[in-house]
Amino acid sequence: MNSTNPHEISHKARLQESAPAAQSGEHISQALASLLAQVADGAMMQALIDMVPNAAVFVVDQQRNILCWNDSAERLLGFKREEVLGRYCLTANRCHQCMLGCGISEYGSVSNVPMILLDAAGRQVSVRKTARAFFDDAGQFLGGVEVVVADDEASAPRYTPDLGDTVEFHGMISRNPLMQRAIAVLTNAARSHVPLLIGGAAGAGHEQAGNAVHLGSERAERPFEKFDCAALPPSLLAVELFGADGFAVTPGLFERVGDGTVLLSNVEALPLHLQDELAEFLRDGTFRRSGGGPLVSSEARVVASTERDPTAWADVFRPSLLAQLGTVSVTLPSLAERREDIEPLIWQLLEQRSGQHGRRVHRIAPETMRCLLDHDWPGNVRQLRQVIDYAFAVGNGSELAVTELPPEFRAPERAPLSAPVLRKLPSPRSLSADDLKTKVQEALNRADGHIGRAAELLGVSRPTLWRWRKQLGIDA
Repeated sequence: MNSTNPHEISHKARLQESAPAAQSGEHISQALASLLAQVADGAMMQALIDMVPNAAVFVVDQQRNILCWNDSAERLLGFKREEVLGRYCLTANRCHQCMLGCGISEYGSVSNVPMILLDAAGRQVSVRKTARAFFDDAGQFLGGVEVVVADDEASAPRYTPDLGDTVEFHGMISRNPLMQRAIAVLTNAARSHVPLLIGGAAGAGHEQAGNAVHLGSERAERPFEKFDCAALPPSLLAVELFGADGFAVTPGLFERVGDGTVLLSNVEALPLHLQDELAEFLRDGTFRRSGGGPLVSSEARVVASTERDPTAWADVFRPSLLAQLGTVSVTLPSLAERREDIEPLIWQLLEQRSGQHGRRVHRIAPETMRCLLDHDWPGNVRQLRQVIDYAFAVGNGSELAVTELPPEFRAPERAPLSAPVLRKLPSPRSLSADDLKTKVQEALNRADGHIGRAAELLGVSRPTLWRWRKQLGIDA
């Protein structure tokens, strides 16, 4: 068992005279500090860990790789020491909340938190977790100690994952304030019947947003149909949307869906005369089929989407249509603008696909997670979904390996930074908030908003940079 690194973590924490210990009200006497310095290789800490018979105790390093795993952890969760040492913590901490992030590197500690873990055999184990993180003077995460105690399953209440600051709306999840504001608009719009226009870059999640609005509305049990306005030539679009009236009546999309919901994607692709007809239908609830005939009524609710930038909407939409659709509109941020959502989205997709092709994925190799988190995702959520589908198609086993990612993820994605690294920042206590914000913003600008590269320039870890951004109110 590796006992040197846990000793190093606790030894570094002891040296912080005013940091973690002072913040928690704990004090180590000089005599105890002297004794700890004389006990080699963390032997005292190891002895304490081994003498806790009913608690799984483990230690993680700066990268959250497991350094120590006691006998009780083996008995409680079924993972042998040799299976987890040196592996990413999610190898053995498998639960919905753990996958979204336990928060100790951001908040410093969690105490007696109830959760359901999955053991090595996939069985649910009701536990309570207490954990403490350690930081250096610059606020950089050094590692942490976690203690997991079995709960009494007979008396424990049914556990509902605490998602913390994660917002969920019919499959849409986000920790990002920008995306959460968009979800709030979608949630409120679902309760109304007015038309809705969803903007955002290609792959940002227009279809999922439209489906969520339908599921969150009174029409959830009614039909939901999607139609791509760019998929047919103009001559056929009128018949598809409004139907035809000739020798025989052909009902169009708005008739077929009844009082359900229609999602029109790429709505700007409609010819101008059809945009006027759609605007008339949105205003009055009536239309005429292609070829004439009487007015037809429909109570269909229309949700439209476009990949055009909002600044160009006036150039591609008829004023009459924009007046109807633009009453309530929302723009979905790109995945690059909501990078803190990448990890929970990955786990959500893995959970949705588990069981496909006879495969269930419970773990992600650390190097795989690093590749996914560092990617720029030009194709947004759609590209992320395609990557996970690719991995399920070509791989097998319970761990997502880096070799199962598409080729572009396995090749070097970028050349090393040629610009000189910024001088490593001193302790945040020696910088004013304005100075620290300036340094962080400078690094983000030089790294084109890439969190991993900006952290590298600053000489701090990714979690530390995330924490600084949140404290300083830096959105990008």
